[in-house]
Amino acid sequence: PDKPDDAIRSEYVGVAVGSVEDVPMLQRALDALGELRERVVVSTADTALIETLLPLCGRVRLDIVEGEALPTAFIDSLHDDAAAIEFCFIHENASGNVPAEVLVRLAARLKAKGMQRVMLSILSSAPLFAVRKLALELKKAGIDYPLVVRYRRREGDRSGVLIESAVQTGTLFCDGIGDILALDTPLSADDEISLGFNILQAARIRMSKTEFISCPGCGRTYFELEKTTALIKQRVSHLKGLKSGIMGCIVNGPGEMADADFGYVGSGKGRISLYVGKECVEENLSEAVALERLIELIRKNGKWVDPV
Repeated sequence: PDKPDDAIRSEYVGVAVGSVEDVPMLQRALDALGELRERVVVSTADTALIETLLPLCGRVRLDIVEGEALPTAFIDSLHDDAAAIEFCFIHENASGNVPAEVLVRLAARLKAKGMQRVMLSILSSAPLFAVRKLALELKKAGIDYPLVVRYRRREGDRSGVLIESAVQTGTLFCDGIGDILALDTPLSADDEISLGFNILQAARIRMSKTEFISCPGCGRTYFELEKTTALIKQRVSHLKGLKSGIMGCIVNGPGEMADADFGYVGSGKGRISLYVGKECVEENLSEAVALERLIELIRKNGKWVDPV
């Protein structure tokens, strides 16, 4: 709440409830949050607690433990009159097909009951195959409940967590699978939030900051690529959602930055060409004036706002 309105933040926070003794403390915490209680996801593996938790928050997550079946009477008693319900399969040792089999059978029963505020997820350290399988089987069954892409990794060095999180979840979003991203890692809260938004941006799901697309440079690059990239970042990094391509030469540059809004491409020794989308709009400019002309193009195309 104390962050600026345009700050990058987590949209939901998870709270686990293990027993009925935890409920009074949870209720006091939610009451203190006021309207923000709708952003709290309360999770439990105890089916007996669901009816108590549903009126308290915006979403309740029921964790389905491998090898345990949900009682028929419990499924028959479910409703979505209060909070939305997320059914999360905790995937540990079973084959990658099992989560999909369990969740699709459950989803079919919930759909037959007319329940609409339902979400499905698989919590795993390697969700890629299992979630793809779930999405496929739901499509075959004609069920379109939203999918929460969840990834859990409790140990490992920072770089390994960042890379594996991106591979396991970002691949799914690039496939067009997933409606919400949820991470459970040893990273700090700020790192985890930044990682999540980077994954969504890389998958073109949500643009939350300026994006810079650059090549590594080669023998055809006749300007200081790293220095120039730093200068461009300094001038335009406040333009949320803008995609800027900075390429060393025209041989591969225009193709590599094909989805950029604007491009800054080397065209010879000390010469720069500027692009708007895929179109070259100014050729062979002096490097000394190219950056200012790029800023002018951004202004001309309505993409510029003054930095605060």
